[in-house]
Amino acid sequence: VGSNDYLVAIHPYAEGQALVFGRKSIYLATIAIASDGVSIDPAASSLQLLTDEIGCSARRSIATAGVFVFFLSDSGVYRLDNQFDLKLRGNTQPLSDPIADLLADINGAAAHRSVALFYNNRYHLVVPTGTSTVPNTIYSYNMLNQQWESRDTYGFQVDQLLVSDYDSRRRLFCANRNGGIFLLDEQDTGADDTQSGLGTDYQGSTL
Repeated sequence: VGSNDYLVAIHPYAEGQALVFGRKSIYLATIAIASDGVSIDPAASSLQLLTDEIGCSARRSIATAGVFVFFLSDSGVYRLDNQFDLKLRGNTQPLSDPIADLLADINGAAAHRSVALFYNNRYHLVVPTGTSTVPNTIYSYNMLNQQWESRDTYGFQVDQLLVSDYDSRRRLFCANRNGGIFLLDEQDTGADDTQSGLGTDYQGSTL
């Protein structure tokens, strides 16, 4: 009340805790179950403010990777870990600071439509860029080398990232509400404009 903020997402964390993402703030909720094993015990539960300097701009940009939680904010991509109060205070830089010039192209008015998925040690984030009002550009962050490794812009909207079996392997796909399903990381050439089968095969280009 009185914060001039609103709820964007509630994301499960661990041990009866949940992250509460506002548009301008982040809280850590600790939920205690009453003795009946069903209802919540308000007296034993708590809501702790982690930061009022950073919020989440897209509900579906939140993704968990082990002890880390990635999300998109107005200032770029941030990563939380189990030391919340040490990571989101003062002059903490976003994880995406090295590619801030590229992220500056995000269409802020449509950023809330962004989607993300953590798969194969990578955080994949799809955002609307330029004049696009739908997500059309995929950024990939590699957890193994701690670097942003690719940025690909497509001529169609990406409404969802998903993982499924293809040719006896688990693969990453993107899909949209127009019925398109596209296989990612298929070509070794780095080309992202070759039509193949029912969809399009893409291989990320190096940043």
